[in-house]
Amino acid sequence: MRRNDDYLGATPAGQAQTKQQFIDAVTAGVLFAGKAEMMDRKVRIYGDTAVSTGFVTGVVGVDKSRYIRVYVKRNNKWRLVASQGTRVEGGQ
Repeated sequence: MRRNDDYLGATPAGQAQTKQQFIDAVTAGVLFAGKAEMMDRKVRIYGDTAVSTGFVTGVVGVDKSRYIRVYVKRNNKWRLVASQGTRVEGGQ
């Protein structure tokens, strides 16, 4: 596995998603309706690893989604290596 391809993702519908599938969905406009808005973002840093959590709106077919993202610092840049979105029922 190449270092640039070590992304693991899951959609709010629970489907596994590769890095290229995520990029293609964002580029094609099928993932977000308009501009995504992040809210209640919290970031914890553990050495060269960071975990970000919060809510996002604007996901197609979902009013609000809770997310978790994991970043790893490589060559002095933060790289997204894993993400998970979970649909929030009732807008909570």
